[in-house]
Parts: sequence; structure tokens; C-alpha cells
Amino acid sequence: MKKILVPVDFSKIAENAVKYALKISNRLGAEMVFIHLISTPIPWKDIPLEKENLYPHTKIKISDAKAKLEKMVMEAEKKGV
Repeated sequence: MKKILVPVDFSKIAENAVKYALKISNRLGAEMVFIHLISTPIPWKDIPLEKENLYPHTKIKISDAKAKLEKMVMEAEKKGV
């Protein structure tokens, strides 16, 4: 196994899955890839930057998820993954 895909929704169950995946990744020397999905009202990649402000709630959700994912990545790096 070279990569481990870890879906996260930031719940307690997902936290436990991340801990387990970290152990496996350390043991195998595998790369971990975190994935989190957000449902948006329209295809987000198609929105021009200047129109993103029309969807403040979605922008907040995306920003929050990015921050949480970055924290998870930093924690994994501290543990040698």
C-alpha cells in the first residue's frame, strides 16, 4: 500500500479513523490523503471569484474545512507521515 485515502467529516468517528490510518501509514511507510466533501448550491469551481461573496455561508464552510484539513496534515507530519 503506497497511499491511504482517509475520508473525514470531522466527527469523533472520523478522528478515530485518522488515528488508525496514522498507525497503518507509519507501519507501511504509506502516504495519507485526507478527503472531505462539501455540498455547494452551485458548481463552485465554475463561480468567478467576484461572485463567491454571493454565497457567504458556503465560503465559511470551505474556509473552515480547509483549516481543519491543514491542521490534520500538520498533525500527521508531526507523527512522521
